[in-house]
Amino acid sequence: MLLALSSRRRRGSSSTIGGEEDTSDVTQNPSQRSRESYVDSNRLAGIMNYLPLREAFGEFCQKSLCGESFQFLRDASEFRGVIVEGPVDGDANGSAEEEQEAPVHTSGLGDVAAMVNEYIKDGAPSEINIGSDIKHDIMELAKVETFASLDQDARLLIFVKAEREIRRILEDNLMARFLASAQYKRAVDGDGDGRV
Repeated sequence: MLLALSSRRRRGSSSTIGGEEDTSDVTQNPSQRSRESYVDSNRLAGIMNYLPLREAFGEFCQKSLCGESFQFLRDASEFRGVIVEGPVDGDANGSAEEEQEAPVHTSGLGDVAAMVNEYIKDGAPSEINIGSDIKHDIMELAKVETFASLDQDARLLIFVKAEREIRRILEDNLMARFLASAQYKRAVDGDGDGRV
C-alpha cells in the first residue's frame, strides 16, 4: 500500500464543524471571518508544503491529540498522487492477471478502502471527526460498483469534502496556538529566513 497510514487510535474528539468550506470569492469584499479563513487556509497550505513546518505541525497536532487529522491530510494528498500516477487498468495494484478475472476498472480502489478503513468508517483506528453526511458519501463512493463508474477526476475528489472539514477544524482549533508554539519557532529558526 502506498499510503503511510497511521495505526494510532484516538477517541472522543470534541471538535465538530459541519457543512461545506466557505468558497466565497475573497476579492468581492468578504466578511472579516471569511477573510481570516482564507488567510488561515493559505497559511496551512504553506505549512503543509514546507517540510520543516509540516513536521513541526505534525508534532504539534500529535501533542494536541489531533494527530489522526494531520495524518489524514497527508494521506489524502498522497492518495491523489496514487490515483493520478497509478495504473490505468487492472486492480488497485495494477495486476494484469487479476484484471482478466475482474474486468471492472477499479484502479485505486484498494487505496480508497485503506483510507476508509483507517480514517472514515465508524470505529476506525484513526477515525477522523467529520460530519455524518460526508462520511456517508465517502462510504457510498468506496463501493466497488460506484467506484468503478467514476472517472479519474471524480476519483480524485472522493475525500475532498473531508479534507476541507479537517482543514477547517485544524485552522480553527490549532493554527493560532501552533504559530505561538516552540515547534513553530524551532522550524522557522532552522530555516534561516523565517517565512511561512
